[in-house]
Amino acid sequence: MKNKSVLKSWRLIPIIVFIALIATFIYRLAGEDPSFIPSVLIAKPLPEFELNKQGDNPSFKSTDFIGDQQPKLINFWASWCVPCRQEHPQLKQLQQMGIKVYGISYKDTTENALKFLSKYGNVYEAIGIDPKNRIHIDLGVHKIPETFIVDNQGIIRYKQTGAILPGENLENFLTQFEAAKTPIKQ
Repeated sequence: MKNKSVLKSWRLIPIIVFIALIATFIYRLAGEDPSFIPSVLIAKPLPEFELNKQGDNPSFKSTDFIGDQQPKLINFWASWCVPCRQEHPQLKQLQQMGIKVYGISYKDTTENALKFLSKYGNVYEAIGIDPKNRIHIDLGVHKIPETFIVDNQGIIRYKQTGAILPGENLENFLTQFEAAKTPIKQ
């Protein structure tokens, strides 16, 4: 008799495990995006850098982000990046709104990058290459496209991991851009 009740108890274990897995799955779906990785650089100065020039496009350095009236964007992109192509119309829209976008070509050849810009349009105020991949490491870039909002004091105010897409995603980005116009209180 005792063996039969033990056997029945053991039969419940898979059901309990299954219910626990379903509960975990539902919790993760309802919770925050698991791919979101907060940046430790938010509210910190932009690391110092100076990029190499790509083609005939002007290059830029970290000090270019200090002193202007409004925030600027740094966008890591590549010609081989499908989400970068999806994001490009939104970058054009931001550029048309008067927002300055600076590009860093990520692990790409100059030839392919220039073909991309010729085909989709150059939305960048300046474009740089980081041949030693130092800047993407310093900024914690792990998934392109990634876009940083840098205020007029050279402080990183927001990091967008993944493409800026139409709708809520773009609206949130614009909200973050507007917030970056207000200086951080010391």
